[in-house]
Amino acid sequence: MSTAQRTTRTSRKVADENPDPVTARITRAKSVNTTAAPTTVTDRRRAALEDLSNVNKTSATGSAKLLLAKTKTKESTLTSIKARKPTNGTATTTTTTTKPTINNNTSNENTASTTAQKPSSALTTASKATRKLLQPVNAKSSTTTTKTATEDRKPKLQTIELKPKSQPLELKSKSQSIELKPSVSTARPSLKRRAEDDEENDENEPPVKTTATSKDTVEKDVHVAKRSRTVLWDDLDTEDLDDPLMVAEYADDIFDYLYELEPKYMPNPNYMDDQNELEWHQRGVLLDWLVEVHAKLHLLPETLFLATNIIDRFMTLRVVNLDKIQLVGVTALLLAAKYEEVFPPALNHFAYLTGGNFDESDILGAEKFMLQILEFEMSYPNPLNFLRRISKADNYDVQSRSFGKYFLEIAIIDHHMISYPPSVHAAMSMYIARTILKRPEWDANLVHYSGDYSEKTVRKVAKHLVRYLASPVEHEALFKKYASKRYFKASLIARQWAKANWRSFLSDDEKKETTTSTA
Repeated sequence: MSTAQRTTRTSRKVADENPDPVTARITRAKSVNTTAAPTTVTDRRRAALEDLSNVNKTSATGSAKLLLAKTKTKESTLTSIKARKPTNGTATTTTTTTKPTINNNTSNENTASTTAQKPSSALTTASKATRKLLQPVNAKSSTTTTKTATEDRKPKLQTIELKPKSQPLELKSKSQSIELKPSVSTARPSLKRRAEDDEENDENEPPVKTTATSKDTVEKDVHVAKRSRTVLWDDLDTEDLDDPLMVAEYADDIFDYLYELEPKYMPNPNYMDDQNELEWHQRGVLLDWLVEVHAKLHLLPETLFLATNIIDRFMTLRVVNLDKIQLVGVTALLLAAKYEEVFPPALNHFAYLTGGNFDESDILGAEKFMLQILEFEMSYPNPLNFLRRISKADNYDVQSRSFGKYFLEIAIIDHHMISYPPSVHAAMSMYIARTILKRPEWDANLVHYSGDYSEKTVRKVAKHLVRYLASPVEHEALFKKYASKRYFKASLIARQWAKANWRSFLSDDEKKETTTSTA
C-alpha cells in the first residue's frame, strides 16, 4: 500500500469520528493538501504562504504538470467522498487531531478572500477550483449556522427579567390584605350583648341550681348575666403589648372562653345527698389532708384546685364508699399533677403518702377508672387564673394576692360555696383581702377585670367566707399553712378581722335572726 493511500485512509477515519458536517469538510480539505504535497515537492520548491514571487520563474511545462497533478487529486477526492458511508465511530487512529474552532473557519475564509485578490496564475486557479469543490452546497446556510453558533456562546442577559422584590407580593394596602383590629377592644362582645339588657329583664333569665331555698335570691344575683359597665374603666392590657408572654391582644377572648367553660365543669352542689356513707365534714377532712400532702410535695397552687374539682365531679357521677375516699383523693391529686406540673412526682410517692393503705396498682387502676368516668375532661377554668386577672387592677399587690389565695382555698374546702363558679370565688377573695388590708373601694377597674361583678353582688357571697373565718378552726393544715410569714400570716389576721366585722356582712333579716338566737 502506497503512502498516499495510507494517508487518505487515515484522514477518512478521522473524518468519520467527527459528527459536525462543517468540521468534516475542513478535515477533508486538509487531507487533500497532504496528498498533493509529494507532487509539489518533487517538481519544485513550494512557494511560501501568500508569496507568489517564485511562481513566475517556473517554466510553462512545470505549471502544466502541477495543474494536472492537482486536478487528478481533486477527482480522486470527489470519488472517495461519494463512495464513503457513515460508520458507527468504532474506527481507531494513531494520529491526534484537534477540532478547529469557528474563529479558525473565519480566518480561513478571510485568507481565501485575500488570496483571491492576488494576480491570477496557474497555482491560484487550482486553489480556487479546489475551494469551490470543497465549499458546502448551501453556503448561506453554513454561514448562518456559523453565526448562530457564535451567537449562542454569548451570554443572553435579556432572557432573565429582573423584577423588583415588591412585585411578587402585590398588596394594594395593608388594610385590604390584613385587617388589623385594635389590640384590646374597648368592650368585650359579651359585654355588648349584656349592655342591651336592662335590669328590668333579670327575671326572664333562667335560674341556676342552688344548694338551699334560703339562698335563692343570693345565688340568682350571682349567676345572672353579668352587667354592662356603667363607668369607663382603664384599659390596662395596653401596658403589656410589648410583652409577648402576656398575650394582651387575646386576653379578653381567653377569659371570655373561660367564663363559658365554667358551667361545664361545675359539680352538683347537692351530690352528697346521693352518697350512702359520706358526709360533708368527711369531704373537708379529705381536702385538708390533700392540702398537707400538696405542701409536702411542693406542687403548684393550680394542682390543688384542679384535684378538688376532679373529686367533686367524680363523686357527682359515682357513689364512693368510706374506705375508698382516700384513694379517690390521692388519685385526683396524681391526675392534677400530671396535668399541671412540669415534673410531677413519682407514683411511689403518692403510694407512700397513703400510709400503706393503697399500693401503686390500686392508684393506677383508680386513675384509669376516673378518667373514663370524667371522659378525660381536665380543662377546668382554674380560679387562680381569675385571681391573677383581678390582680392587674390591684397593681399586682403581693400581700392582697396572698390573702386572696388563702380565701380561694377556703372556698374549695367549704361546701357552702360549691355552687358558685370559680370567677365568683376569685372576685370574693380579692374583695375580702382588700377590705381587710384597708385598700381603696371596689372601683370600675376591679369590676371589669373581675368579670363584671359589682360590690353588691360580691358582698352577698362574701358573707359565707366571713362566717367561716369567724367560726372555730376546722381545717388545721390549711390554717397553719397560711399562718407562716411566707403568706404574711394571712390566716391569723383574717381570723381576728372576721370576729370583729362578720355582722356587717349580714342582711337586716339575718341580723335579727342572730340577735334572737343569742338571746
